[in-house]
Amino acid sequence: MGPAHEWCVETEVRAREANRAQLNLGLNLGRLAYNMILEADSHTRYEREVSHLQLMGLPVGDKNHGRKFVKEFTKCVEQIMRRAILHFLGEQHPQTLRRPVFAVNADKLTCMRRTSQMVGGIMLVEGEFRSIFLGCLTCGVNLDGEHTAKNALEVLERMVGLSKVRLREQWVSFAADGAYFSTRVEVHLARLVGVSLDWILAGWDDAHRLELVVNDIRKDTALILLWYRTIAEKLSSLQADYRYGKHYEEALDIAEAMKRVLFAPTYICTTRFCSSERKVYINFYGNWTIYHTNKEKRWEAETVVADRAGLEVQLKTMKGFLFMAGLVGLIDLLEHVSKLSVFVQLVNSLPWEKIEANKRMLVTTARLRAQLAVNGTLTVVDFPNLQPRVCELLRGELHGIKLNFIGANTSDPKLALRLVFKRLVAWLVKFETSMQTRLVDDLPAAYAHMARALDLPRLAMAALHNDAAEKAALCWFAN
Repeated sequence: MGPAHEWCVETEVRAREANRAQLNLGLNLGRLAYNMILEADSHTRYEREVSHLQLMGLPVGDKNHGRKFVKEFTKCVEQIMRRAILHFLGEQHPQTLRRPVFAVNADKLTCMRRTSQMVGGIMLVEGEFRSIFLGCLTCGVNLDGEHTAKNALEVLERMVGLSKVRLREQWVSFAADGAYFSTRVEVHLARLVGVSLDWILAGWDDAHRLELVVNDIRKDTALILLWYRTIAEKLSSLQADYRYGKHYEEALDIAEAMKRVLFAPTYICTTRFCSSERKVYINFYGNWTIYHTNKEKRWEAETVVADRAGLEVQLKTMKGFLFMAGLVGLIDLLEHVSKLSVFVQLVNSLPWEKIEANKRMLVTTARLRAQLAVNGTLTVVDFPNLQPRVCELLRGELHGIKLNFIGANTSDPKLALRLVFKRLVAWLVKFETSMQTRLVDDLPAAYAHMARALDLPRLAMAALHNDAAEKAALCWFAN
């Protein structure tokens, strides 16, 4: 081996090591910037973290140390992800020789006084449904169905790169909340793409519809449901003093003395899911003894007649037997509704699984009604908060605090508790009626066939028992 050849080998080794060093350097900075993007950190923090890497002895070079690098890096990550999504949607499946189908979901977002529309896609990736963010564009002035559909189509065409021809082949479903269906966005989007609406399974999100079921109960004018219509106003009035300031500090001191946790005073919003409403009730119930102690101390020390009278009214309200027993029972009822709401929000929950979950919910409500009957017996599984307090309520107490019977027309705790049970039964009856209308009866016909033709355990049982109806559904779907 001559000197020239040795020199070439050494030069190549030095160049390879330099490239490896540059690669490690770039990976250090890129990994740091990528984590900043994932965690939504400020770009200024990137500069400090680069300094920390240098102090730890890691190679960071002398370029791409400013906040502008993160901004440009974010654009590169977005472009790479869009190309990856477009590549995935363009690959043919080896068995079907077709490109993968996908669903479109959309929702409005108002930030900094401007309304934009977020558009996403739900795709089957490696055997799992995954929700992927596709893009977001400002909606402008007109928010009707046609303009909203044009905005969504612009995201799919311009930002993702899907042509109308590709959309007609691969777009099969549309999911949104009630505002989209009231303005017929799915109809306008299907017309703009040039596909028949019979091919698109347009589904109103079950979690939003479940929220409307609960709101139907709140809007019902029946006298026996008046307690539920007014419960939000009562909770807001009783917790108003603890939003901030002096009384919140007093409540914190009382909670510390009682070795209790003071939960955040929250308020009911009718546009949030029922799990959010239940959280409001749980927090108030958890703070109830703290609020009671604080209000009693303030009532005893208050010298202004008007303020003293106001505190007395609040104490009577929060110590009402019907109010507190109904609140505890409502927490248990909404626990079952919240579990259903969480399940139907899962991306991987299949349509027939949601149908079965809705049916199971109606079975559950029927069981709850049976337990709340006059001679019924509550179980801890169905009523984890109310059942342990029944004996105490029958003494006219709750957590050692004597309750009053305002509005009960009786001073007998047994009769008052029976009235609470009747109110909870009325709540369940209205819930069942509204749920039957909004979630069970109002389903696309294809969902029912999918439930019977694609549910493998059901098909296996049908073959085992020679079920003609199930086989007919399978033949219909196959054709």
